[in-house]
Amino acid sequence: MTDKTIAHCQWCGREMEVSARGRRRKFCSQACRQRSYEKRAGVAKGASIPIAARLDSSPGKAACTGKGSVEQRIGDGLFEVRCLAEDLNQALADDMGADVLGQIAAELIVKTSEVERLLP
Repeated sequence: MTDKTIAHCQWCGREMEVSARGRRRKFCSQACRQRSYEKRAGVAKGASIPIAARLDSSPGKAACTGKGSVEQRIGDGLFEVRCLAEDLNQALADDMGADVLGQIAAELIVKTSEVERLLP
């Protein structure tokens, strides 16, 4: 009989091995656990849009709706870049696979390019 079973991360859906004994892990990494917390915290405070959904805003959307100044969008974009860098750092610490690291790096490059376009 094996001591390990397969479960899925509640945030990203990635497969992970969990021990048959003790409390089962819900998340594959600290980064996924943090993103889940941020989403729950945003909803719990009565925000009409969860934090995770607000982070998924592109400069084009904000320009079309007329919401937010350029400085605000740059600040938001820099926050997203920092979060992606932290995710990449945590993924490296967790010895994630090259495919995961590549996805995070690609997202980081795209987000950095979006922020650069906002700069005067």
